[in-house]
Amino acid sequence: MKLTDREQGLIRYIRQYPEWVSTVECLCDMRSAITYDADKVQTSPNGDTVIELVVQIEAAQERIDKVERCLANVYRTDERINDMRNVFCYGGKSKMRRREFYTLRKLFAGELVEVFSEKR
Repeated sequence: MKLTDREQGLIRYIRQYPEWVSTVECLCDMRSAITYDADKVQTSPNGDTVIELVVQIEAAQERIDKVERCLANVYRTDERINDMRNVFCYGGKSKMRRREFYTLRKLFAGELVEVFSEKR
């Protein structure tokens, strides 16, 4: 089944999934507290960057959650969800028959369009 331009664009867009996961993992692991022993009190050379980090983490996590919701809605079982995450997000090879793969890919792409188009 042929995909629309919007569906193809979203299938390509979710290839950034590994980056999003890496962003969340790396930024959540950062431990940059304000230290008062090294700086003069009431001054900081770079200010409080916690808000910026939270915004970046939230944006990446929101995109991850949307992809996961679409995978769960279309593929249902954990094994198939993992296989299809590997195919669509990490560029792996599908173990399904062609006809079944293309049919479910069309459903998945339609779900992506719906979920990524909705307003929070």
